[in-house]
Amino acid sequence: MTYYRQINNQLIEYTAEETATRDAEIQAWNDASAERKLEQIKKIRLQKLMETDFYALQDVTMSNEMKAWRLNLRNIPQD
Repeated sequence: MTYYRQINNQLIEYTAEETATRDAEIQAWNDASAERKLEQIKKIRLQKLMETDFYALQDVTMSNEMKAWRLNLRNIPQD
């Protein structure tokens, strides 16, 4: 792929070294895709657990469905 940068309203083509560096950056970004997705899933999971933490208080009775749902949320990284 050919890359360009703009300098003084002119497109300048990347050198071979700059192209190799850019390709390596793109490959590293793509290789880390699974880790980024897992981090996003963990953030969503944590938010959902925090939203339902009040069900776990002693003066609130949690249904078996809610207990199972929260357990499944906590097990997401392992599953």
